[in-house]
Amino acid sequence: MQRKILVTGGSGFLGRHVVKAALDEGSEVSTLSRSRSGDIPNAISCDISTDSADLSKCGFDTVIHCAGKAHFVPMNKAEEQLFLDVNVGGTRNLLNSLESLNDPPDRIILISSVAVYGKNEGIDIRETEPLNGKTPYARSKILAEELITDWAVRNNVGYLNLRLPLVVGSRPPGNLGKMSEGIRRGKYVRIRNNNCRKSMVLARDVARLTLSLNFDSGNYNLTDMIDPAFGEIEDAIAAACQKKIYLQVPKMFVKAGCAIGNVFSLPFNNEFFQKITSSLTFSSELASEKLGWMPSSCIGFIKSGGLSTE
Repeated sequence: MQRKILVTGGSGFLGRHVVKAALDEGSEVSTLSRSRSGDIPNAISCDISTDSADLSKCGFDTVIHCAGKAHFVPMNKAEEQLFLDVNVGGTRNLLNSLESLNDPPDRIILISSVAVYGKNEGIDIRETEPLNGKTPYARSKILAEELITDWAVRNNVGYLNLRLPLVVGSRPPGNLGKMSEGIRRGKYVRIRNNNCRKSMVLARDVARLTLSLNFDSGNYNLTDMIDPAFGEIEDAIAAACQKKIYLQVPKMFVKAGCAIGNVFSLPFNNEFFQKITSSLTFSSELASEKLGWMPSSCIGFIKSGGLSTE
């Protein structure tokens, strides 16, 4: 039987991968986003951060909630509020829309973040770790998870809160995109001997997992289970675009500069230094055991030139 899937944020970075994977497997796909997805006939245009959508004309058995605000550093209270409006208010409005349907979906999947743990460093952090995220983004994801879990349990609907680290795919946003562009243009400054390890995950692997029919409801970290060193990521990007990273600075110089930035409340401060020089990895053993999670290597994808593909 053909599956029917609703993807929120279908025109976004991860949403595009989910839509493609669903179409490739022959599913009937509807999208819900602020702007229409040109290739999707069942595209519903609605800003769920402010309104509930009318979903009565498109039946579906699976909801994959990718819509959300990320890759943004708020500079004031109004900008901090945007995370709550989009990530929490949007989730609440989506659930209100689902509540009005005669038949609820069989399962709902939230794209969450490892930011919920509030960690700047650590190795193999598991899902049992307390949710101590304090940033506006982290708090908004914690609240969104609570909304999804409570609604799903109350309505006897299967649910997954997928906690993702850095997501790797073609034309990535955020820091990975900036790093790739800097290396490609020869304007990237490398911290010498920066061997900290970071968790990553391929967008296409996450997309494939969201289409799994059988799963145990719960919260899951998803990584590529390799956790490459920062230098490996830099080298993979350089190899893909056939560039060398000539600009390198000792770690102690960066630390001194960030200490000065801390005094003057600049973005390049002690917290920034800790973030870019400390290992931060997450365990995906639970997902492997319960969901059959079998990811691919992010480094292999980057070396193959995957970041620049269309």
